[in-house]
Amino acid sequence: MSRINPDDFEKILENIKDKISDFVQCDDIRAIESNFNTKAMIFKSDGKKDGTIIVGEDKGKIAVDISVIDNVVRSFILGGKGDKEGIKNIALWFQENYRLEESLR
Repeated sequence: MSRINPDDFEKILENIKDKISDFVQCDDIRAIESNFNTKAMIFKSDGKKDGTIIVGEDKGKIAVDISVIDNVVRSFILGGKGDKEGIKNIALWFQENYRLEESLR
């Protein structure tokens, strides 16, 4: 795997944002204050299912954690910066869990 840097995390979040924007509203991407090498983006739905997507590095792998208000974290590991299937799986998770809200907009 090639070297990973915080700019890659921002690109990954932008890609995720493009894929899930039909299901949730996404805020701007920002660095997490306690770890500037990690990037995060808040997403909003109906207030009951709002959450945060966090992208960072864990033991040389790209980790994508989705934290929702129910205090459960969903984790995805990407195979690399350009892991299209991994991003697709994340988008499918949002589609399965937020499709109902789409019809209410």
